[in-house]
Formats: sequence, structure tokens, C-alpha cells
Amino acid sequence: MPHSCYACAASNPQRLSYDDGRLLRVPARFVGPPTNVNGGMATGMLACPVLHAAARDGIEHAAVTRINARLRAGVPVERDLAVEVWPADEGGYAVSVRDSDTEIITATADIRVLDRPSARGDTLAAIPEHIAADVAQLAATPVPDVEPWYVATGDHPIPGCFSCGYDNAAGLHIYPRVVADGVTCAPWTSASDFDNGDGTLSTPVLTSAIDCSSGICMPIAMQRDLLEQDQFFLLGSMDAHYLRVAPAAMQYRVVAKALRRDGRKFFGLSALVGEDGITYAVAESLWIIASMSRTAAFGRQGAS
Repeated sequence: MPHSCYACAASNPQRLSYDDGRLLRVPARFVGPPTNVNGGMATGMLACPVLHAAARDGIEHAAVTRINARLRAGVPVERDLAVEVWPADEGGYAVSVRDSDTEIITATADIRVLDRPSARGDTLAAIPEHIAADVAQLAATPVPDVEPWYVATGDHPIPGCFSCGYDNAAGLHIYPRVVADGVTCAPWTSASDFDNGDGTLSTPVLTSAIDCSSGICMPIAMQRDLLEQDQFFLLGSMDAHYLRVAPAAMQYRVVAKALRRDGRKFFGLSALVGEDGITYAVAESLWIIASMSRTAAFGRQGAS
């Protein structure tokens, strides 16, 4: 049976559009930086063509357990993009997304074959051992009673972002709050709006939910310094692990922790934790401080 989820279902007028899993067009509602797709969405949306490919290969009841994506360039919205998916080692798939002659995403995806269609709460994968202690710490982190991070920094660089922007009516409206320097937590109350139709949460939307926090957890002083220098940072790669099938009808916390900075590179860890205390997904992300100024990239639209 062909794959269909909230993000790509034909019944959704603002869906990701596919041509048999080989051609992709992303609507503007999923924007991150102006004119480009939100980085988490750009990673998570690869689940759709991968599951199309699995069905085409005769694999029933496949579920994606991991997507490791490198964003080589901005992923434009409202443009036809070529998608190629082919079998990779150990039963997974490799993915390439091209904008005309330019390869803009390369990725690998792991799948697990279930004995029936996946359902809410099904276990898909274990937390990677090297981040297990950090994830346990994040899972126990409550939402603090403070204002969103962009109040603390004095600015929101991308207010129209699908994931963390306050100026995207069709977005997730996830506003991280500073728990401690280098740690953030945000409530997410709109998950039920992104139901696949079977009570489960769309993988592309879930991945977008844990995207921005992994960069916003950058220490506040560091973010203020970037703002003063008219700089900004963009997602360079994301390694997302889907641990359990996430219910749509649940309130979540999106928690994140700064790991380290190395020159223009910043590394962050994020997790999606349900009101039941279960961690449903985690991501290790690499952010790149852009070489051009924010004003040159976006104009002054980001100013609060």
C-alpha cells in the first residue's frame, strides 16, 4: 500500500507534493529561512520518499527509525525537486535531492519492518548509547516559567519559521525557553493538528519540531554576540532517531542541550518528550554560522 501521512496526503491542500516518490515540491508553509524549507522538515520529509521506495520494493509495514541528512544548500520552497532513493547497506536507503543540477541534500535512512502497520507507542529503536545520559537529563527537564528565548536574546532572527516562528500562522509555534545556559525547553501543544489519520504524528512534522531547539540552545551570550555582529546560523546536518511511534493527541516538551562549538560549527542535541515521560525522538544536529551577514541574507525582516 502506498505511503501516505499528514505531510504528503492528497487530502491535505498544503501537503508535500510527490510524483511516485521521485519528484518533490514543498509548500511555503514549511519555510524556515525566507524562501527555504525549515531544516528539520527538509530532513524529516525524506521519510515519505523512503517509504514510497520500500513499498515499491515490496516491503510491507516499514517504519523509518533514523534519518541522517546533510543539507548541502538551501532547500527552496515551491520548486520541483528531483528525489532519488536507492537501497543502501544493512537494509536501509540512501537519498539524494537535487535542485536542477545541484545536489542539495544527501541522506541515509534506516527502516524497521514490522509485522503489522505501526501504531501509537510502538517501539522502533533504542536511544544511541553515546547520548543516553544526556537524553535522560533532557527528559526530566520541565518547562520553565520564563519568556521565550528571543526575548532573552533581544531578537528572533527568523519569525516566519514553520517550527519556532511566531509569524507563521500554519506553523508549530514552538518557542524554546532557557532552563539554564545551554539548555532549553518548550511546550508543544499543537501536535494533534498534524494527525496522520490514525492517531499518529507525521514524521516530517515531528522532525521539524525538534529542529530549531537544537540550535536555539546555544548559550545566550553567544547568540547575542552573533546578533551584534549581524550573523546567524543555519542547519548543516541532522541525525534524527525515531524511538517510538508518536501519538498525535498528546502534549509534548521539546528539550535541547548545547554540546560544543568549534569555530563556525555549533553542535546541539534535542529530544521530543511526551506528557507520559517517554522520549519519542532525538536528534544530534550541526549548525553552521553563515559566512554572509543576516542583513544581506534576509534584509531587516528578522528584527523584533
